[in-house]
Amino acid sequence: MGRRRFWITVAAFAVANAAVWVGYDHYQQARAPRRDILTVDRFTPEQGEIVATGRANPMPAFSWRFNLDVGQQPTPPGKEPLAPVTFAPAIRGDFKWTDGHTLTFRPTEPLPRATSFTATVNPAAVASAEGYTLSKPLITHFSTTPLELQRVRQLAVDEQGRVLLELAFNDTVNPAEALSHVSVRDPDARKVPVELSGRAPSDRVRVLAGPVKFDATSAAATRPTEGDRTLAISVSAGLAGASGPLGLASDVSREVVVARTLLAEE
Repeated sequence: MGRRRFWITVAAFAVANAAVWVGYDHYQQARAPRRDILTVDRFTPEQGEIVATGRANPMPAFSWRFNLDVGQQPTPPGKEPLAPVTFAPAIRGDFKWTDGHTLTFRPTEPLPRATSFTATVNPAAVASAEGYTLSKPLITHFSTTPLELQRVRQLAVDEQGRVLLELAFNDTVNPAEALSHVSVRDPDARKVPVELSGRAPSDRVRVLAGPVKFDATSAAATRPTEGDRTLAISVSAGLAGASGPLGLASDVSREVVVARTLLAEE
């Protein structure tokens, strides 16, 4: 009887001890800063946005707006400070807290064009005054301006009726690669032969298209529009420039009215 009472007492103490530890653990968790309170209300640029870059805006600024007053977490002795945000590919620049809610980043060198980026906010690097942190890394994707076809124009026409066309892009391209993406069709949707005129990499690609069958009146035209023909120039998706891997996302088409006799351009 005595041994039974002894083991019952031991079991009771064990249960009571476990209950105390469970209660203490819940108490500690209740006191710990919650990870579902701190959030980022707004990130500029937005998710998936294309950031315009170029001469007018070579180093665009970025900002994160938090819902609470936040700041940089203190760095433990002997440790490297954690960046509040990391970029992939890496971007050199400086972070600054412009107010209690807003973190800004300004690049110190121009961003490469036609490039996809990922920005990741590090929960271990930022926290509110109460100790609240992000529940998980905040990941945002954005990109810089991809390759674009800006203009197509006629430069000349030779005696065989071949038209010299110039395709202007916003970045340097390889002419041979560009030619594999270019097609020209006449008003009857028939394919017109195309060959390169110059092979040096440039943001302007020149091609000879034709011969083009002008109207019979074109040789003796007395007005600029007599005998003119409309050519449809298409550049297929995938052509990329020298600055980055993002090329044309879709096929691009332009119509150009070509003339047998060109007027002088100002």
